[in-house]
Amino acid sequence: MRKTILLFCVAVATMFSTSVYAQNAWGLAGSGTKADPYQVTSAADFAALANNISAENKGTGEYFKLMNDVDFGGTAENPVEYPNIGKTGVSSLTNMNYGFDGTFDGNNKTISGIYATNNAKNTNGYWNALFCAVDTNGVVKDVVMGKNNHLVGYTYTSSIVSINRGLVQGCTNYADMTNENSYAAGICGFLLNGLGSVVDCTNYGNITSKTYACGVVGGSQNIFGDVTYTTRVSGNVNHGKMLSTAGTGASGIMGMFCGGELTNNTNNGEIDGSATNGTYAAGIVSSLFKFNDNMCYGNVNNGKVSGYKYVGGVFAYVMRTTLTSIVITNQTNNGAVSGNVNTAGIVGSTIMAQDVVLIDGCTNNGAVECNDEATGGNLRGNALIALGDNNVIGKGLKRYDLDPIATAIDDVKVEKLAKAHKYIMNGQLVIEMDGVKYNAAGQVIK
Repeated sequence: MRKTILLFCVAVATMFSTSVYAQNAWGLAGSGTKADPYQVTSAADFAALANNISAENKGTGEYFKLMNDVDFGGTAENPVEYPNIGKTGVSSLTNMNYGFDGTFDGNNKTISGIYATNNAKNTNGYWNALFCAVDTNGVVKDVVMGKNNHLVGYTYTSSIVSINRGLVQGCTNYADMTNENSYAAGICGFLLNGLGSVVDCTNYGNITSKTYACGVVGGSQNIFGDVTYTTRVSGNVNHGKMLSTAGTGASGIMGMFCGGELTNNTNNGEIDGSATNGTYAAGIVSSLFKFNDNMCYGNVNNGKVSGYKYVGGVFAYVMRTTLTSIVITNQTNNGAVSGNVNTAGIVGSTIMAQDVVLIDGCTNNGAVECNDEATGGNLRGNALIALGDNNVIGKGLKRYDLDPIATAIDDVKVEKLAKAHKYIMNGQLVIEMDGVKYNAAGQVIK
């Protein structure tokens, strides 16, 4: 009798459990709360997310969790495309009607076996990623895209998220990627509407694209007018090689940055924009339009950067901006930088008027080689860019006419420099020797 009752209870529980899963809009185990998230365990579950998302069912306020490693099983003989969650809500880059709007916890589990083939100039080749679109409340975190994936696309291609208005955080990509046109990135393809953030992500994959091959983010939308950008690109690291086959826009962190926060990102990968007289190659950002006040600092490039024109260890080019002035500060380049014209350790060039762009408090330790020495420099590659007093140029580097008139190294002999006393006073580096105080540019501080 007791056994019969137990079997009855199990049967009822199973029926109840099955009916609950069937009733939720995703067909997944779990109730969708933070304490009991919907469980994603297979490629079929990713397909369920992609097939069931809609304008009425975006997952707003709901939680999803990847419970285990998932192998999609794709091969060259049997391709398996990206899940592209949210793609049904995208009709164009700037017309994202809806995207995933919940919280997806990748749980640091690894996704493998995607073998994508859609790289044509049509909607099949556009906006390809694990998540095609993430909406304003959407969070995608701790997703790991393994090395064993074959990632291709035509434009706005990425491993984790293609079009983003939400938050991508703590994600890692190991897969190489080949993009036929523009804006390919290891983590996120493009940020929309002054929204969307990518934080604490890491890319190890090598990215090849005709233009804008980028380690972390392809670019962001430039919104004209009085717009407050909440975009945040912070704490990201790239280790992969970026190759632009047309030579335009290769960058370690981001292709085009148009506003918001750009802080504490690091590039360790090689940046190759040297093909066909390439332009806008940079260790951190290819094209910098603007950023929120005091929200661009701590970015470091350690990788080799090469191009033809507008080549920068940190920023390749400062574009048109609505700001009356833009101060580039607390940026560091340690990588070798080479180009033909407008090549520099910090900023390659600018379109802005004289002295609107100022470099101050930056450090270049990387060797700079510019064939046109009149447009080369350890800090700047264009005379329109102004120099502040607090920049540091590494010892033993080649001297260019665009460098500061005097540097501490020029004014102090090597044997005396070792005995000099260095300290920070009022936020400024001071080198004191024989009772005389110098700033980092070698100028006497009175």
